[in-house]
Amino acid sequence: MAWKEVSNNAIDIKTQVGNEVTGKYLGSRTFDSQYGEQHIYNFEGKPGVYGFTSLNRAMESVPVGATVKIVYKGKEIIETKRGKVPMHQCQVFVDDTTLPKGAEPEFPAFDPDEIPA
Repeated sequence: MAWKEVSNNAIDIKTQVGNEVTGKYLGSRTFDSQYGEQHIYNFEGKPGVYGFTSLNRAMESVPVGATVKIVYKGKEIIETKRGKVPMHQCQVFVDDTTLPKGAEPEFPAFDPDEIPA
């Protein structure tokens, strides 16, 4: 039996445009905070990543076990039910060669040249 320490660490990638996290996605956990339900996305060998609206929506399509790259893009003015408000945006990429057997990607097609190095 091999033991691994479980970490409760999580990072906020929204501190700087261009911040990124790449790793094998292990799943997420949720917790209640003063802002409502919050998500933390867990990656192998890395601290978790705090969720935000655009990340939460993108991660709904990512199967556990896939290798993922998240890139923080900054704030963008988005039309919401409360009007136009600045909202944090990110891009989420999945290495489709790492999808678990039988998993079908649910992602829109994209140009591989758009993936940051």
